[in-house]
Amino acid sequence: MKAFDADTLAALDAGRIKSRGMILFDLPSGLYGFWDGLGTLTYQGVPYTGAGALIEVSDIGTAADLSSIPLVVKLSAKPNSELSPGVLATIEDEQYHQRPVAVSRCYLDIDTG
Repeated sequence: MKAFDADTLAALDAGRIKSRGMILFDLPSGLYGFWDGLGTLTYQGVPYTGAGALIEVSDIGTAADLSSIPLVVKLSAKPNSELSPGVLATIEDEQYHQRPVAVSRCYLDIDTG
């Protein structure tokens, strides 16, 4: 977890920051990122494909010993979107069971993104 600096905290308090969810799948064929915005967002060199409300992540639990927590992710395909049935089908072809997945929250300036 990262701490926010004073300027970021002030922007959050003033409502000048929007929050977006991100998910990164580490699959045998590579890294695949999605976010709940529109278009492509690149973070740390990884392009995150905008999927709007097409991704649903279950509530995330915690463990005192920092062990893995089961997580349910539902992906919904929508024709003519970044998460089309074809893209979803490629994910189904991956060996994703027990693979790492990072669920993150990003904060974007409403004026500059």
